[in-house]
This record gives sequence, C-alpha cells and structure tokens, in this order.
Amino acid sequence: MQRMKSVILSCGILVFALVMASRADFIADAEKLAQEGKLTEAKAMLEQALAAEPANAKLHHALGVLSAVEGNLDLALQQLAHARALEPKDANIIRDLAGVHFTLAQKNKSIREAIKGKDLLKEAVEAEPKNVTCRRALVGFYRDAPFFVGGSKGKAYDEIESLRKLDPKNASYMALEAYIDDERWQDAEREWEAVRALAPQENYWMILRGKLCARSGKGLEAGEAMLTEYLKIEPLNEWERGNALLFLGEIRRHKKDYAGARKLLEEAKGYRYSKPEAEQVLAKLPAA
Repeated sequence: MQRMKSVILSCGILVFALVMASRADFIADAEKLAQEGKLTEAKAMLEQALAAEPANAKLHHALGVLSAVEGNLDLALQQLAHARALEPKDANIIRDLAGVHFTLAQKNKSIREAIKGKDLLKEAVEAEPKNVTCRRALVGFYRDAPFFVGGSKGKAYDEIESLRKLDPKNASYMALEAYIDDERWQDAEREWEAVRALAPQENYWMILRGKLCARSGKGLEAGEAMLTEYLKIEPLNEWERGNALLFLGEIRRHKKDYAGARKLLEEAKGYRYSKPEAEQVLAKLPAA
C-alpha cells in the first residue's frame, strides 16, 4: 500500500504543477512557492484566487492536491470533491481523489476507504481510457493491494494488456516493470526489446535495463555501462537520478565491489524515492 500511495501522490504533485501552469501569473507564483516548499504561502495564494473565481475546477483541484501533500486530508477531500462536481469527467481529478482515499485507508487501516479509492480509479480509467497516469495508478493498486480489497496481479496484467491496444509504448513500459518486479526475467528481456523498438528516441528504457540487470544479476557489464551513460544525461529528475544510482549500486554489489556499491548507495539515499531501497541494499553489504 505504501508504494501505491507514493505513486499516486507523486502523480498528484505532477498534476499540481501542470494545473498551476495553466493559470494566470499570480498562480505561477504560487507554483513556484510550492516548489520551494513554501506550502502555506502557496495555499494562501490559491485561496485568494478561489475567492475571485469560486467555480474554477482547476483551482479547487490544485488546492486539493496541495492540501493532500500538506497532510490536510479533510480539506483535500473537500476541494477535490468540489472540483469533481464542477468537472465530473476529469480523470485527473478523480484519480487524485482516489489518492486521498488510499492515504486515509493506510492511516486508518480502513478497508472501506481502500475500496472507495479502487472504485474511483476504475471510474477515472473509464472517463479517460488513454490517461496513462490513471492506468498506471490502477495497475499499481492491483499489484500492491491485498486480495481482500481487490488486489490481483492477474488484473494488473489484464489492465496492462487493455492499455496495449490504446497506447503500446506505455503499456510496454508498464509490462516491463511488472515482469522485473515479478522476476519473470525472460518476459522482461522480451519486453525490453519491444519498448526499445517502440521508443528509440527516449532514454527511460535505459534505466529499466539497468534495473533488470541489477535485479536479475545478469548482464552486469552491459547494465553498468548503460546506467553510467544514463547518469550523464541532463537534466535528470530526482526519481531518475536516485534510482539510477540505486541500480548501479546493486550491480556493483553483485560484482563484489562493495566499496563502490556503498558509495553509490549512500548517494542514492539522498533522494527520497530511492532512499528506502538504498538503505535495504546497504544493510546487506559486508561491514566496511
């Protein structure tokens, strides 16, 4: 459930940035404040904008996501519900509303909230079948949730195959990540070749190749070379750089270069998305 929550909240933060960017200059200022960690000031600016434009669904959406990031779940629910009332078929609003219910499910150990979140994700996908972030969130739910609230790896793969008909590239990315997580190495190798053919100009498949090598313990030299090259790309966001360092550290561990692995994993700990796994791998290293 933790990974599912993280995925959905990270999607929400991205949507927050996109929503804000579509507004007037003072809203762009609020976005900048949020990026600087000045959530109180950003929230005040959004509230000021809403006072002048109370029927603006994008503003309610942005305030709802910001409130969720801030931890004010009651306000997040209120604002996202208001946004949905104004734009009932907006899949991003529905998805972020689901994210708040998943957070409440984890906080209160509530099956009811988890099921509510699942149902909302399904509604989001029905509203916009080609919305990749909604599909990814639903796949994440099926993969990570316990069976008694609807979790099912079979449903996750079914969802990926449904997306493949609409968006082959992103479905292939999702399948590759699922195969790696499930240690289906031959399927992962096949899917990696497919995604590289579908997206030759992109570089995300490079980091997934590194992850496949790191997790399978195979093709270590090729994985190390690819991740080293990947880390030269500018700019990389926090998730990309942290995970590239993590997977490179895992490869060095497989190669018994423990000093090199430790250095890379300590650096990966400095990035929030890679920190938990980096700490787990560091704990497996021999004492320095």
